This record gives sequence, C-alpha cells and structure tokens, in this order.
Amino acid sequence: DDIDKSKILVNIFSDEICKVLNESDNPVPDELLENSYVLSPIRILRMHLTPNGKENTTIERLDSQIVKIEEQLNLNFQARKRFRKLLFPSDEDLNNIHEVTDLPTQTKDSDSRPSINSTIDQTPKDSFADNNIVLQSIACTGMTKSETKTLKSSIKNLGKFNFHTKVKPMTTYLITKSQSNQSLDIVFAMSYGCFIVSEDWVHESHKTGKWLSHQRYLISELSEPVKEFQVQCHSTFGSVLKFHIFDNAGKIYISDTCKSPPKLLKRLVNACGGHCTSIKSIANVVIGETPQMDDNIHEKWILDCISQGILLNKKQYKLVNTNEY
Repeated sequence: DDIDKSKILVNIFSDEICKVLNESDNPVPDELLENSYVLSPIRILRMHLTPNGKENTTIERLDSQIVKIEEQLNLNFQARKRFRKLLFPSDEDLNNIHEVTDLPTQTKDSDSRPSINSTIDQTPKDSFADNNIVLQSIACTGMTKSETKTLKSSIKNLGKFNFHTKVKPMTTYLITKSQSNQSLDIVFAMSYGCFIVSEDWVHESHKTGKWLSHQRYLISELSEPVKEFQVQCHSTFGSVLKFHIFDNAGKIYISDTCKSPPKLLKRLVNACGGHCTSIKSIANVVIGETPQMDDNIHEKWILDCISQGILLNKKQYKLVNTNEY
C-alpha cells in the first residue's frame, strides 16, 4: 500500500518536484521544512515517508523507499543528491550518495547494479548536458497515432526521458518530421529552448540500443538566435531561462478572433518576455481583428518574431481594415 501511495504521489507531483530540483539551490533546514510552501511537494513526500516521525523510521527502509521514488522520477546522479538534501537536509547517512543503493540499469536481464560513474557515463557527453539536474521529457509533433505510439515505446525502452504529448517549459526535446513547419508546437519548443530533432534520432538510437548524440538530427532550418537560445538553455545549470523577445514591445492585446487559440498566443508572448493585457484601449500592440480597427497586427507577427528570435517590425503585418467602406 505504501508503495502504491508513493507512486500516486510522485505521479501527481512529478512536474512540481522537477521544478523544485531545478530551481532550489539551497536546502531548507529541517525546522523550516514543515512550514515551507515553496517546497510543498517535497514536504508532502517527507510526511508520507515518515508519518510517525523520522526517528521512528529505519534508515534502511527509508533509503529503499527513496530509491524507488528516484527511479520513478528518472533522476540522474546530481538530481538524487539534491533530492535527498531537500528531503532530509541534516541526515548525513541518507545524503551520502556513495553509500546508498545505486539506480538499476536499463537492461531487464542484468542482475548487477552499475557504479555511479557508469550511470553517468552511459549518456554521451555531446548529447546531454552533464550537469542537468533532471533528465526531462521528450514530446513529439506532426505524427500519426501509430507513429506516436512507436516513438513512445522506443523512448520508454531507451530510458532516460519521460514522454509527454505536449511541449512544456521543462521539455528537453521535441521530435518532429525531417522537415519542420511553423506549427504551434514547434514555436512553443523555440520559445522554451527545446532542441527540435528529427524522428530519426529516436529510431536510430533504438536500433543501436542507446541514445545517440542528437547533433546530427537537429532540424537545421532554424534561425541563429533560436539555435543560440537552445544551446544556452541546455547548458545552464539549475535554472529556467527566458527568451527575451517581446520585452520592449509594450502591452499586447490578443483578440478572440485570431485563428490560433488566443490563450496559446498569450502563453507564447509571456514565455518570451512579453506582457499581455485584456484591455484593448491601453495596449501598444493589438493582435487580430477588433470592432474598431486601428493599426491592428496579424497574429503571424508573434510566430515570426519567435521563429526569428528577434522583435520584428510590425508594419509589414498590419491588417487591412475590412470595416471601412
């Protein structure tokens, strides 16, 4: 029952836990952890692991439970160290990573457990950043249901990553067809700094039995600012970076008449440093058609700005006022 409860809790809080592991550089002292709202997923897990107090729980049992959670979250070595430090800051036994049970290998037939170094080194250095806290998720776009099912199965067999159907801020890779397009998934991947790679990366890695370097599978037709942002996001330790494109655009109003869902366009603008307003009269930029047209801009301006990685001139995106006779 305890194992099932742990799995349920981790499933519920997986994204929040990953966010905490990426953003919290310093552990919260024991005496403050119970009242910490910032680290609520960690606090809830700690209460679940030690319902009767830590002093009434054996180190061996506690360590075994933590290892199972670490496996479920796909934490790498650095993530495991931080995870334990956040859970139990003052416990030297649990925080001595060299004395805890190593994570199992990805192969089902192996009865032996790898050393810490082998766990780290089995990921190619030119493929993944060595100091990433959590090996995050892979999403895909432009695939049929059958193709998505095949990709998901291959990713699961290879390990290292979780599979998500949608691009999220913590997504590491977006899998697409060999030729990219300006779908919203692609633009979201650009805004979050995700590497956008061909589906061949997954298929050929699966044939080899391990993750290959992603470099030769990167979609090439991306702007230089987007490529630079991808590298910066991938190599920066413990923080989520923002693509500063719309910082100086002023307040942006997005009309409900836009072809793309307005809430997604707003999310893109906010992800890239912009500020959206629900009041048209105070907006510096009006996207989409409105009853009173006044230098309104086509929504493509948002997508093109992100694709190019720069704030583009609005004049060439001006909508024609069809209300004038």
